[in-house]
Amino acid sequence: MVGSRYMKPEELTTQVKDEARRLGARLVGVGSVDRWAKAPKGHGPLSFLPAARTVVSFALPIFKSMTLWRDFMVGSQVFSEEENTDRPHRKSAALQIYQRMQYDAVNFNLMSIANFLGCFLYDHGFQVVTPSVTSGSGFANLAVKEMGAIKFNQWSQRHAAVCCGLGELGMNNAFICPEYGLRVRLGSLITDAPLQADPLDKIGEVCTRCGACVKACPDPQTFAEEYAYELLPGLALRNCRFNKELCLGSSCSACLRDCPVGR
Repeated sequence: MVGSRYMKPEELTTQVKDEARRLGARLVGVGSVDRWAKAPKGHGPLSFLPAARTVVSFALPIFKSMTLWRDFMVGSQVFSEEENTDRPHRKSAALQIYQRMQYDAVNFNLMSIANFLGCFLYDHGFQVVTPSVTSGSGFANLAVKEMGAIKFNQWSQRHAAVCCGLGELGMNNAFICPEYGLRVRLGSLITDAPLQADPLDKIGEVCTRCGACVKACPDPQTFAEEYAYELLPGLALRNCRFNKELCLGSSCSACLRDCPVGR
């Protein structure tokens, strides 16, 4: 499909977004590589694909009712409320449902979208790099064990989503979008395709700054005072300082549960 290289950027972009949605993505956006000018050295798109021109970010929702997993099976005759019994603990069993279906399964789906969307672009004559989704129980940080200690990934999916116009970072530094609030998981790919970048008009417009995410955290020490920094050239974000060492991640989900934004 050599002719694809001569397709207008807006037409190619429409085809790419349509294909991403056909593959299951619920949100999809595009960002030009210049938006990563302030990325940590070695972690911007050009560090993975020197000829990169754009990044495509896509998302799948986390079902709000699934974030209420702590209330699953209350009164169970099979699972015990006490941890020190000869029966499985109810909350541990409930957490397994959430982690398997709203973390691992969603992450694998996102990787599948990345691979097949990458095939679509590759078949059209473009080069593609598909960064892995951030963490994921069962396959997280296995290749580089030190990543688990520093709490830093090769590629930031949440920053990619912001740079592709899907949303912003909320008070708790997690990605937040108008459609699903904090209840979303992200994937992306890097390509040399000349796609049309989406506007960054959601930055500063999504998070209501109600503080529900910070208040929901079981460890108040996870967050400190608010501060501002320039994520993109000329665009500042305000967040709370965040201690990743204290965050329980998918084993908690309290901030996702209480965020009032989105459905």
